[in-house]
Amino acid sequence: MELSGTAVVLLTSLLALPIMYSVNLVPNLSAHPLSIFIVGSVVLAFIFLIPFLYERKYPRKKGSMYSVWSIFTFAALVDITIALENEGIAHNFMIFYMLGGEPYLKTSHGTMINFFDGILHFTMNVIILRAIDRGESYRNVGLYWAGSIVNSVIVLFLGAVIGHFGVKWSVLLNVPYLTVPIYVAFRLLQEQRWAYMKAALGCVETVTKLFIKNYEPYLVDPVAFPKVQGQFALMGAQLHHSTSSASMLPSTREARVVFWVVNLALMLIPQLFAFYCYQQSYDSPVKSPVKAGLEADEDYTISSPNRYNLRRRNLRS
Repeated sequence: MELSGTAVVLLTSLLALPIMYSVNLVPNLSAHPLSIFIVGSVVLAFIFLIPFLYERKYPRKKGSMYSVWSIFTFAALVDITIALENEGIAHNFMIFYMLGGEPYLKTSHGTMINFFDGILHFTMNVIILRAIDRGESYRNVGLYWAGSIVNSVIVLFLGAVIGHFGVKWSVLLNVPYLTVPIYVAFRLLQEQRWAYMKAALGCVETVTKLFIKNYEPYLVDPVAFPKVQGQFALMGAQLHHSTSSASMLPSTREARVVFWVVNLALMLIPQLFAFYCYQQSYDSPVKSPVKAGLEADEDYTISSPNRYNLRRRNLRS
C-alpha cells in the first residue's frame, strides 16, 4: 500500500521513542561524549534513509525533500521528550544525552526551547508536508519555519560556547538544523525576493543596568542563553522553576508589568509586522512589465486610432 509522504515521515519520526529508550539503556554512555555523537549521527542517517528508500520505490515530486523533513520531525519529537523529562512527566529516555551530550538542555532555557521546537516547529513541519503532498506552495510558512529554526540554533550555539557548560561533540549534531533551513529559505526566496531579519544586542549604559537589576535579572544569568535571547524561551525561562532564584522575575508588581509589556512587545510586534507584509503582498499585486505595456498599447489605440492605423500601414510596407 502506497502512503503519502506525510504519513511516511510521521511514522518514521515515531521511531524516536523506542530509539531513545533503547540507547538510554546502554551503560555508562553518558561518560563518552564522542560515542554519543557517533550514535546520534548513525540514528539521523537511519531516519534520513527510510523516506529516501520509500521515495525510490514510490517516486514523488522532484524536490519534495521528505528525507530531510523526516530529520526535523524526528528532532521535534526528541525535543518534546526532553522537555517532558525535564518537567518530570517522562522518564528514562534522554538522561544520557543531557549528561554527556548537551547538558545545557537541562536548563530552564533548554526546557522552553525544546517545548517550542516540539510543539510549534512540529506543527509547521506537518503543515509543510501536507502542502508538499498536495503540490501547493509552502513559501510563507516555510520562511517562518526557517527563520525560527535558525534563530533557535544560533541562540543554542552561542549559549553553549559562552556558557559554563562547555562544548561537547554532540553540539555538531545541530549543524544540519542550521544549514538546511538556510538552504530552504534560499530556495523559497527565489520565488519573490524579500526577507526579514531581527537581532538584539546589549549595552552597558546606566539604564540597562537598572533594567537588569529591577526587572530582568535573568539577562545576566550564567547559563548565557539570555545574552543571545530567543524571545519565547527567554520569557519562559524566567518563570521556570529550575531557574535560580537570583535570576527569576522579581515578584514586585512594577517588575512584572514592565516584564510583560516589554517582552510581549518584542515578541508580537515582529510577528504583526510580518503579517502586515504578508497581507500587503496580496493586497497590492505588481503588474508585470509585459502586461503593463500591453495595457498601454490598448489605451493608445483607443485614443489615437489614426496614428495606430498609420503604424499598421508602415509595418505592412
